[in-house]
Amino acid sequence: RKYAFIKQDRHDTITSNEDIHTTFEVVPEEADLVTAIYEAEDSSGSVTFDRGSFSSSNPGFSGLGYYDMSGDGDFIQWSISSYLAGSYPVSFRYAHGSTGNNGQRPLDLYVNDVFVKTMDFTFTDSWRYYKYTELVDVNLVEGTNTIKLLVSNGYGGPNIDHMRIGKPPAVVIKTNGWPRTIAKNGVGLLDGWGVDLNGMAVTMPSYPDPPQGDLFRY
Repeated sequence: RKYAFIKQDRHDTITSNEDIHTTFEVVPEEADLVTAIYEAEDSSGSVTFDRGSFSSSNPGFSGLGYYDMSGDGDFIQWSISSYLAGSYPVSFRYAHGSTGNNGQRPLDLYVNDVFVKTMDFTFTDSWRYYKYTELVDVNLVEGTNTIKLLVSNGYGGPNIDHMRIGKPPAVVIKTNGWPRTIAKNGVGLLDGWGVDLNGMAVTMPSYPDPPQGDLFRY
């Protein structure tokens, strides 16, 4: 059956009276996969935006801050030029602490001014808890490309931390050496930043996200 890395596993993993050890092991075949991060608050001129604002009041972001999106018509757009023509997976790190509209603040994704899809930016439990969206494959041309997120839902947008291009290595999650599940798109943290999985087994009391389990903050 499909296994979810749930609250009870986290509790047992990090308590001293339970002999449970969770390890996160990079899949060797994907160990060489790399990603590129493009911060929302990039000051080099590669980011354009509308009427939202940049802030650093909610910690947990990866750079100097994040873009606090406003209402309909607001957008953030990155201009990148370091890729050869081809298909690339893209995702966005964000925080969303409102339960309005059933916790949904979808954004429209455009690449080179062409609509790609409406992406889900779901409730993350707090404006201080960040997660990645799904990976979406986009076609980039050789030379300069623009990638834009646009608010068009009537409920505003989330706080955008950064854009990530590329797929992280998959990670096998084991309990006491037994494989339990595979995080296809790597492992991130809800309440931290900067964890490196270098191909060796590591043990850490952390909640993998995405795509395993619920969004329980412990």
